[in-house]
Amino acid sequence: MKLNFEKPTSIRILPMDKNFEFKFKSIENVQKDFFLDELPRRENGKYLFKEKGMKADPGCIVLFQYNNQVIASAKLTDSEKFSNPQYGDDSGDPYYANEKYCGAFYFEPSSILVFDPVTSNEIKFIWSEFKRFSHAKYKLDTEKYAQFLQLIDKKHPRGMLKN
Repeated sequence: MKLNFEKPTSIRILPMDKNFEFKFKSIENVQKDFFLDELPRRENGKYLFKEKGMKADPGCIVLFQYNNQVIASAKLTDSEKFSNPQYGDDSGDPYYANEKYCGAFYFEPSSILVFDPVTSNEIKFIWSEFKRFSHAKYKLDTEKYAQFLQLIDKKHPRGMLKN
C-alpha cells in the first residue's frame, strides 16, 4: 500500500495506558476495536484524556504508543481542556462510567492508520533525538515524517479508513 505524504504541522507521540485505558488488550485488539471501529464512530474522532493533554496544533500527526510500541497514527483536528471534568467515555462501557476525564483530542477519522508495531529502535533510527518510550509526550522533527511513512509501508499497514 502506498501511503500519501502530506507534511504535518508537528508530530507527537502520545502514550496510552494499557492497564486502564484498554484493560490489558492485545495490540491487535486495540488496533481493530478502538482505532478502526470505535474512534472513527465517535463524534469528531473524540479521544478523552484523564489528566494532562499535550500541546499540539491542528494538523499534528499523533503517533499512538501502546505497550512500548507505536501502533497507530491519526491527524489531530482540535483539542480541548474541560472546565469541569466529564465522567464516563463515549464507548458506553460501564467499566468507564465513573472515570473522570479532563479533556479531549479530536482526530480526523479518515486519517486513522494502523500498522505493524514500530519499536523504539525503529523510531530512534528515524529520529535520533528520541531516547525511549515513556509517559512523556515526545515532539518529533516533521522533516523525517516521510521516512516514517516509508517504514510503515514496508511493515505492511494493517488498515486505513477510507473517505
